[in-house]
Amino acid sequence: MEKLKLRLDILKNSEVIDDKIQKKIEKILHFLREKWGISLTEETGAMFVTHMAMALKRVRDCESITGIDESVYEEFLTSENLGKAEEIYDSLQREFLIPALPENEEKYVLIHILSMIKNLNE
Repeated sequence: MEKLKLRLDILKNSEVIDDKIQKKIEKILHFLREKWGISLTEETGAMFVTHMAMALKRVRDCESITGIDESVYEEFLTSENLGKAEEIYDSLQREFLIPALPENEEKYVLIHILSMIKNLNE
């Protein structure tokens, strides 16, 4: 967890994200641990943390991300953990992501959550 906070500090200190986004990501990490029992490490959560920080920045700045290849996305939709990943995403959406993330961002976040769950189960 400390390395993930260091990652956020680096993003903030290099002015990629601001203090508000950093605090929101820290709250998301706390929420995942408290509500879902998911304690992320650098290994299991680095991509998720970085993507969420950048997604929030893009939403704030009215920027978009290129859509994910649909065949790749479809492959992830066959995961046995899809239901849990959608539940986690929905809870994050309700708690932290108002306004909602654009569809392309949502797809990437869902894939990161699926990968996170897979890594934690191994």
